[in-house]
Amino acid sequence: MANVETTIARHVLRTTYGDLPAPVVATTKERIIDTIGVIVAGSAACGSTLIAEELASLGGKPEATVLVTGQKLPSAHAAQIHGSWSNAHAFDDNDDRNAFKGCVTVVPVALALAESQAKTGKVLILAVALGLDLGCRIGLALRPKPAIPARH
Repeated sequence: MANVETTIARHVLRTTYGDLPAPVVATTKERIIDTIGVIVAGSAACGSTLIAEELASLGGKPEATVLVTGQKLPSAHAAQIHGSWSNAHAFDDNDDRNAFKGCVTVVPVALALAESQAKTGKVLILAVALGLDLGCRIGLALRPKPAIPARH
């Protein structure tokens, strides 16, 4: 019998771009574009250059482009910068059912890894769709259930 982690891993590894319904692809594209806009807006926020300068000073293999500056940094650094910028003005999305800031957590990482691994746009869309879906599902599964009122 497979454990939860194995079941999730199998689902992620077996799902292809072709498995995604057209509305999911369209919504995922919108979420990516919206998050890029939020990243760009956040890049001008007070203190936004501090994190970019600090992470750039650490050096490392130039794998992923930092939006706005065009600087190439390690994937993890570019993702951290984009994640910070995308949350700078609190324009990011939120799933109110579980306080999941999906696009802020998923899109920056997916962008950096897709670029560093020379993946296609379809792979990026699939990664974001799966990341958002799994994040929401895990958050909902972990959310405390409301107490059932006692009958008297």
